[in-house]
Amino acid sequence: MVLKEDKPQKLAPPSLPDEIARCLHEEIRKNVLKPGDRLPTKQQLSRAFGVSRPVVREAISRLRYDGIVESFQGRGVFVKGGADGMSFRIDDPDLGDQQELEHILELLVTVEVAATALAAERRSAKQLKGIKQALDAMAAAIDRGLSGVTRT
Repeated sequence: MVLKEDKPQKLAPPSLPDEIARCLHEEIRKNVLKPGDRLPTKQQLSRAFGVSRPVVREAISRLRYDGIVESFQGRGVFVKGGADGMSFRIDDPDLGDQQELEHILELLVTVEVAATALAAERRSAKQLKGIKQALDAMAAAIDRGLSGVTRT
């Protein structure tokens, strides 16, 4: 992105769910909310933050996605242990930017190749036998003019 002095760039402010998720995560990071603690109800959080319950629901969904909290039907939302870490995520990638897209794809390919190598090194004999059976079944299906892919 090229910044032009005659046209100031406006940055979009964080969304309400992002802000609430950030605030809750900060409370967890500071140990105000500890692993195993139950979060206040969505109704309590919506009153505390002055927002609607759907906004709070989205914020909690983001924390759950990041592995910071977990919810249990009928019991509530609880802080998970080891909440200091967050999952890796690329926020708002500009997929129209060719160079950014290439960098993202390069990262994905690098991670996939490394994960595949580790899986191959750590596989058991039983797993290898299962893979061979699956490949043989695919080859046989292709020989019969089928796609070789089983949909479940």
